[in-house]
Amino acid sequence: MIITVTNQKGGVGKTTIALNLALAFHTEGARTLLVDADPQGSAMTFREVRGENKDLSNFSAIANTSKTIDRDILPIAENFDYVVIDSGGRDSKVFRASIMCANAVLVPIVPGTLELWGSDKTFDILDEATVFNKKLKVLSMLNQVIQGTKIQKEILSVENELEKNHNLKFMKNSLCDRVAFRYSIAQGKAIFEMNGEDRDVKAIEEFDKFYKEFKEVTK
Repeated sequence: MIITVTNQKGGVGKTTIALNLALAFHTEGARTLLVDADPQGSAMTFREVRGENKDLSNFSAIANTSKTIDRDILPIAENFDYVVIDSGGRDSKVFRASIMCANAVLVPIVPGTLELWGSDKTFDILDEATVFNKKLKVLSMLNQVIQGTKIQKEILSVENELEKNHNLKFMKNSLCDRVAFRYSIAQGKAIFEMNGEDRDVKAIEEFDKFYKEFKEVTK
């Protein structure tokens, strides 16, 4: 399965989600490939940091920011159970190609009207992509939810608006804006690999619920 995590709106945490998804698959024993298709190269930097820690298991990762990424990845994907693509944020041939080769696209959005508007073009492009890529399943989820805020009404409003206006499924589970995610990325770890004082049980529980739902809806 090829999974592309993307959003043209910046600052939504797509790389963090892509990395944690890839490591969750890897930890369960699945043959997993992470593809960094973002010119910023954050995912490959993470992979380098992780590689310096001999206590952490390695996983396969490559960088590909070519406009032929769809043709490049398909033959490689045959050797893996999961390919997770961390796609670049701006509309480009690379961005569109990373969508066209995917079985599923996950679009993280941050709660807030302005953030939703900023993501709208992404959903328009994905609507077009589903016409040509018949196997494509489009998913969206709330990320970086601020703890202690009343978001239930906003979640329902966003879910209804997205599913009404676009060809997608809105995930029920969201992830909160927890500093543990930033700490884990800086150490080359998934959120569930953190130990000691840096281990955030609530963050791990939230990710586990999200991960289980993601696997269920992408069957």
